[in-house]
Amino acid sequence: MPQTIAQESEATLNIERSRFIAKSFRVASPQEARKVLKEVVREFPDATHHCFAWRIGAEKVEEFASDAGEPPGSAGRPILGAIKKYRLTNTMVVVVRYFGGKKLGVKGLIKAYGEAAQLALAKSGTQEFKPQIHFAFEVDPVYFNLFIARLQSVVGNEGTMNIDSKLLKVSLTLPSKKEEKITEFIGKAQKEGWLSSFYVKND
Repeated sequence: MPQTIAQESEATLNIERSRFIAKSFRVASPQEARKVLKEVVREFPDATHHCFAWRIGAEKVEEFASDAGEPPGSAGRPILGAIKKYRLTNTMVVVVRYFGGKKLGVKGLIKAYGEAAQLALAKSGTQEFKPQIHFAFEVDPVYFNLFIARLQSVVGNEGTMNIDSKLLKVSLTLPSKKEEKITEFIGKAQKEGWLSSFYVKND
């Protein structure tokens, strides 16, 4: 069964005065991964390098790795190797480096980036990856209570629902296997005018 990280974590590795800070994240798409990268860059704006890798998807897995200015194959690939070692998906690791003044060489960098990534992933732990689908609804105020009641009858105990009655918004996370039933429900809600708009995102 595919695995993903149980929690996001951070680990630090110091080698020859260089500091490597590895952070693990759960991501559902390349777009989300790029957003995470921007946040890490903002968190460590003075770092020498922001190297990263990700694996996303269950049946069709997408992989990407970046050396971010380090010698080719010395950073992104060993980070990706750490993710693959744990057989993870929907997982991203960013390793930030602060250069300490002494060059480590390609072999030294491969070892450092790989170890830093493994430290973060070891702290994260693993859990079974269960693909989910996420919905966000904006509901017509006249039908808000009716919409909630009917949506709950479709979802049952299988989903997580958050209701904002002031903004007339509902968010819902479900196992992907329920997508067909919710799609049918959305079609009916749109036809009868309950929904103002909705958004869908798959893991």
